[in-house]
Amino acid sequence: MESPNKSVTYLPLVSCHLIDLPDNREDCSIYNESECIRCHILGRSVTGEGINDYFGVGHIVCLTLLSITCVIGTFGTFTNCLIIAILQGKNRKRAFDTLLIALACFDLICSLVAVIAAFSAATYFQNWNRGAVTLYCYYIGILTALFAKSGSSFMTVLITIERFLVVTLPTRAPSWFTASRCKLYCIGVLVFAFLMAFPRFSSVYVGRNYVGKNMNTTMNLEYIILSSPLDEFWYVTMDGFFDQIDFWLPLPLLLLFNALVYFQIKKFSRRRKELKMKHRKDIRAAKMFVPVVIVLFLCNIEPIIHYYHIYSGIIYREHFFGILVSMAINSAANLPIYYFRGSSFRKECRALLSPCFPCLAENVNKVDKSSRKKTSKSRMSRTTSASRSYHDSDEMY
Repeated sequence: MESPNKSVTYLPLVSCHLIDLPDNREDCSIYNESECIRCHILGRSVTGEGINDYFGVGHIVCLTLLSITCVIGTFGTFTNCLIIAILQGKNRKRAFDTLLIALACFDLICSLVAVIAAFSAATYFQNWNRGAVTLYCYYIGILTALFAKSGSSFMTVLITIERFLVVTLPTRAPSWFTASRCKLYCIGVLVFAFLMAFPRFSSVYVGRNYVGKNMNTTMNLEYIILSSPLDEFWYVTMDGFFDQIDFWLPLPLLLLFNALVYFQIKKFSRRRKELKMKHRKDIRAAKMFVPVVIVLFLCNIEPIIHYYHIYSGIIYREHFFGILVSMAINSAANLPIYYFRGSSFRKECRALLSPCFPCLAENVNKVDKSSRKKTSKSRMSRTTSASRSYHDSDEMY
């Protein structure tokens, strides 16, 4: 039975990840056993090494995942900037473009801070530096990445709902998703993502290691991440409900609305010739966006495994880096999808990059020639109005 005079300081999850507590999840002062630090979970390596086994297999795996995160995150930062530049530079920007720009902004933040979080975590694990700056970059990077991931997930839900309504109600939905209203919807997603992130940011802070200076596991640390006074309110009184909403809510919503979009597309495809040109473009946009949703689902596999281990009382450091890799992949996947599934976007992307890569200018000319040949052939087999309608519908969406 625990002594009533015992003073226990509970450390937050992001701090427990960085130390090797005993199996009882507690370490007490070597001078006074009534002063202890405790974690709700244990930080471990899958292969069993400790945080100071710098050349162990677990550390090598983490460094490998760091390299992958840096490469993909850098690529994602560049590609999302490219997406924003292309969509912002369009002469006739549609409401759908506004939603895609907002999604690219969240993915841009996620790509950048995933690299920062991974590099700072590796810096701490390898003991290159364990000072206050490293800890700040570590926990702020993680929490900002979660904020951006939340915004990206719910923006994907919003875009999926918009595609469903536009495909299902082509005459009424455009009035619901005007350019000005889409900006308001994006602001709403931003506010919601901030509300989900605020409890995490307000629950921890970096401070001098006064509580663990006499404990074996933390005595060599000058700084440590500690729980703020709001931590108990958010995670005990409120039971961390925001984490459940943030993590689980997007998945069933995406599954539901993508199933509805699929059945609507299948329904309209039977009478495709009767549809107006704009409706065809909206259906093409819905088809184009499906791979984005699939990538989001696949990139949530690693976080689900991670949460399963947390509920079992262990957080594995390799899985932490795996989550950062999955975030980077999810944030970097959009441009390749737009590029290979949208001829108009592909052409604009090549035109934008051609000053830096002259070979792309040649490809643009070849694409223009081939498109003109296809257009002339279609004119021979169809009426002029039908061929013109088909050519106009061959856009990104």
